[in-house]
Amino acid sequence: MPKYDFACRACEEHWSEWLKMADCEKPERKACPHCKKKKTVYRSYTQAPAMKMDSNFKIDRPHNQGGWQDAVKRMTSAPEVKYTPAAKKLRDKYLS
Repeated sequence: MPKYDFACRACEEHWSEWLKMADCEKPERKACPHCKKKKTVYRSYTQAPAMKMDSNFKIDRPHNQGGWQDAVKRMTSAPEVKYTPAAKKLRDKYLS
């Protein structure tokens, strides 16, 4: 369950709530819990969302190998891109 930040336009109070993703907009429809005014609550974005790696993450998996040159090689060898001027530029810049 993510933690959401809310604020009130009337009293300028800030607070956080743990809510289900489906319920993240419910506090915006209710009155402010501090000043009790209606239609003044909004979702406040005071910090960047956190990211968490799952326990199955492994750095040695094939999709994490090869690097940028491998990605450019695969991208420029795709049939629909192979003969375009953009593909030639990418090959000249990164693969030569």
